[in-house]
Amino acid sequence: MLENIKVVITSGCSFSAWDNLDTWPHHLGNIMPNAEFKYLGLCSSGNEIIQKKATLALHESLQTYKPEEILVLPMWSGLDRKAFYISNEAEIDRMVDTWQRVGHWWHTQFTDLKNNLEQKKEMFVNGTEKVTYNPLGGWYMFHSDLGDGTDLAMSYAKSSLDFTYGIHIGLENMVMLQILCESKGVKIFHQFFMDSVLDSIQQEQEHQIVKYLYEQLDQNLIVCKSEHGFLSRSNESDLFEDDQHPNNKGHLLYTEQALWPFLRKKLDME
Repeated sequence: MLENIKVVITSGCSFSAWDNLDTWPHHLGNIMPNAEFKYLGLCSSGNEIIQKKATLALHESLQTYKPEEILVLPMWSGLDRKAFYISNEAEIDRMVDTWQRVGHWWHTQFTDLKNNLEQKKEMFVNGTEKVTYNPLGGWYMFHSDLGDGTDLAMSYAKSSLDFTYGIHIGLENMVMLQILCESKGVKIFHQFFMDSVLDSIQQEQEHQIVKYLYEQLDQNLIVCKSEHGFLSRSNESDLFEDDQHPNNKGHLLYTEQALWPFLRKKLDME
């Protein structure tokens, strides 16, 4: 039952950002004021880091809460995204210098799995865009199709020309978190930021490295095809702040008309 949920773990990218009060996790938090929320979404996150953050939060929550009191709600992101843990401070300095040189900026880089920065530094790219990062190291997140100039990102992009690998890694993390939750008796439901995630997976579902994973992804646990898709197909206007990111109105509409009814149906039927 929804009334039994005492902690909700949310993880994702900018669509689920912990520091943006307009995103769906915060709207859901307003609907469920008696539950503790762990907001773990961070801009530019890919599916590896989304899974890792949720897994750590789940492990820690099980030290305090019963499995039936925990709800895990990832919102899966772009299949081209990648994350590496970097602790080489000299390499971090080179990467930061590269961003300044090529004019590329990120919201936050080198956090831990709780979005914390051991040390916090800020710089400006192009004189206007602020980058916040930890010079001591942490998780470096990037998009393989959005070059930021670093040797690591360029090398990964060149060696990952076949998008099937990105689908495989993304789906592997989705299934891993799902099976982990199920093994612990914890409820989990899948969300997706854009239609392209499920579209890409389904297009490759017969491939050897995709098929066995796709067959384990429980379709009954999927809220809807994607938040972006749900809003794009609605009859409402002014739901996006740019070409893809929902604004406050969009996130609220998705939460109230898609996510919340789905949760009530799935959890209150028990």
